[in-house]
Amino acid sequence: MHLLALLLLLPISLVAQPVWEPVSATLEGPASTEHVFWRTGAAGHLFGVSESGLLVRSRDGGKTTEIVLAPRGQLNLLWASEPLALAWDADDSLIAGRVLVTRDGGATWTGGGRVEDAFLYDFDVVGDTLVAAASPATGSGAARVFWSVDGGTTWTPADVVDLGFDANLLACFTRSLYVAAGRLHAVTGCGLYRATRGAEEWEAVYEGALTDAGVPLELWDSAVGSNVAYVAPSGFTSDFWTDLYRQIEDEPWVRLQVGSALGVSNLRLDSSTLAAYEEAVAVLLQDASPAADPGFALSLDRGATWALHNDGLPTLPDGSYVLGNLFEANGRLYLGAFDGTDSQQFMLDLSTVVTTEEPTLPTQPLALRAWPNPARDALTLNTGADGTYRATVRVFDLLGRTRLARTVFEQPVRLHVGTLPPGVYVVEVRSADVVQTTRVTVSR
Repeated sequence: MHLLALLLLLPISLVAQPVWEPVSATLEGPASTEHVFWRTGAAGHLFGVSESGLLVRSRDGGKTTEIVLAPRGQLNLLWASEPLALAWDADDSLIAGRVLVTRDGGATWTGGGRVEDAFLYDFDVVGDTLVAAASPATGSGAARVFWSVDGGTTWTPADVVDLGFDANLLACFTRSLYVAAGRLHAVTGCGLYRATRGAEEWEAVYEGALTDAGVPLELWDSAVGSNVAYVAPSGFTSDFWTDLYRQIEDEPWVRLQVGSALGVSNLRLDSSTLAAYEEAVAVLLQDASPAADPGFALSLDRGATWALHNDGLPTLPDGSYVLGNLFEANGRLYLGAFDGTDSQQFMLDLSTVVTTEEPTLPTQPLALRAWPNPARDALTLNTGADGTYRATVRVFDLLGRTRLARTVFEQPVRLHVGTLPPGVYVVEVRSADVVQTTRVTVSR
């Protein structure tokens, strides 16, 4: 179906025409100019890898670049979440390496702790604990993570689930991590698991898949935006090619049928690339027939409705390019395209994805209330405004660093603060020209 026809089927509040812009970043070296491919970003910084394997950052959205680190081995993974950024500097063997940590935008790197007998796939952080998703150990049947409580200097393995060594081992490794409702979750090929004590002990949220028919599917990826968690299956079973699962805080999981919402079929959700930001979630779709172009699907309402947005992306007659490496950084989506010979990268500014119907904003000053105060795990906010509105809630520490941020459309607002270190924080609620702040204490 043509893109215009798809957009006409959507509610008017979601009609938008975002355009992907090419990103061309280079690094000037003494001998030649190297291409830079951006991999992640946070706190206004982008981090990428040059053709020769140098770790590069940009502080102006990719216009200028600078070298921040020369790895010893191969940079196979970069991850960032304000104010942290981590790099997996793998040995040539790819089953061992060191983890490097920065807390100042890449100016200095610490950690350097070794991880042995594993390949890392993803990072996340809960309080002061750094966690890495890992492949199983040689000769082991366990989906594993590694965790560190000393800033990345030492890493300790923990079994998420031990299946014993069998043929399903390779399908069951830990693929991604995310934090929702203040709890650390691990997405593995054999189910979804939740940490019960730090990152050392785990329990099954479910094993198999979240399908109505109970068909076991491998899980591949996850993303979180404004406390909305999304989990994507591998799509190896044709009946569930375009399914995605969503959980809003502690509510039950909901199955999202992306293909049905788009009015298209024969698509496979490329769940190795899934991104979320505030209320938006983005996925890549690959057509099951090799002669068709893949597509990019974006939802602005937590996955309820979808639209294909391919404007600005390359088109080839035989559909021989592959989309991948989708990530969100600083309110922008970045996406890579590979045609078998050359790689390109594109950027979509999420602020250009506008709605034609804006929620009603409060016109009276907000009477912000926060309870309980002190808070332990959860904090409830009420602004005192009537009707539907849109506001941004941010939690700052006393150094002015943003520790939590989300967009809200209704109240009361429930924030999970269990991952924050004990201390005093400033809560800001901003809606149109109305700003209200209050101080809260997080205790244990």
